[in-house]
Amino acid sequence: TAPGSGTAPASAAASAKPIVVIPEMTAHWDELPPDIGTPVAGSLRGGLRALKALVDYGTYRRKAAPHRDGGDAHTDAFAPVVFPQGRSVLTEHESKWLLKDAGFRVPEGRLVDDAAAAVSAAAAIGYPVSVKVQSPDLLHKTEAGALRLNLRNGAEVLAACEELARNVRKRAPEARIDGLLVEKMVATGVEAFVGMYRDAVLGPVVIVGPGGTLVELMGDALSRRLPPFSRDDADAMIRESTALENLLSGYRGAPPADRDALVDLVERFGRLALAAGPHVAAIDLNPVFVLPRGQGTVVVDASFEEVRPAGISRFDS
Repeated sequence: TAPGSGTAPASAAASAKPIVVIPEMTAHWDELPPDIGTPVAGSLRGGLRALKALVDYGTYRRKAAPHRDGGDAHTDAFAPVVFPQGRSVLTEHESKWLLKDAGFRVPEGRLVDDAAAAVSAAAAIGYPVSVKVQSPDLLHKTEAGALRLNLRNGAEVLAACEELARNVRKRAPEARIDGLLVEKMVATGVEAFVGMYRDAVLGPVVIVGPGGTLVELMGDALSRRLPPFSRDDADAMIRESTALENLLSGYRGAPPADRDALVDLVERFGRLALAAGPHVAAIDLNPVFVLPRGQGTVVVDASFEEVRPAGISRFDS
């Protein structure tokens, strides 16, 4: 077909099969109109590589599809996320509420309005506790000075609440405040990151790697998969993130972590990433504490971000 002849679009419209135009020799395909009604490859090599990638992707999706119905009742019943009016992100407390309903383990906690209520909540939960300011405008609470950890009595909780209020007034005076989240501290474990970002073409992409404050500096240590995927795929994701794998196996004399529990969490998270719906741009579980072998996992912090009209997740590349 000669460039501009119109035969390719007409054939594509009449065919029940997808048609891609791949130049066999040298032709001025770059001189075609921007959209002739069917995909046009820039070269023979590029076109064949693209078709192979498409076939591989289809094979992957067909292989993974049976696992969509093999999950637990909590995650499979997860409803699409609805963001409150005027908000593009859910707070940690709101995010954990959703995760708990989906069967993920989160720390025991209570949302309170003031310092006095925080002291009462801490006494009921049991020390040590953490106190965190809840705001849709404070995704990074550490930088805003909006959290305090390992508080061991009422006096420390009261002092922490007063300090958090000062910090937020100084560093984020316009932030909307929903309250204070008082939570039971979790025994230390390996910190993992489990998240999702929405690719404009592929949809949800699940990522796994080392967690904590350095996650955005460790892009090379992150492993990616398109959900749905099987437990074997979740296991492979952890193995591919060699830094995380080494930490889980007992780095520098630390006890081996509950790797099997993390595999279960990642596999379940893949189903959650699909069920959350097209309005969710990103989900961060960071950190997920992977406790010593046999003790499971705990999602220590979490957030859901809404798709914005322009722009993509910070994890897209």
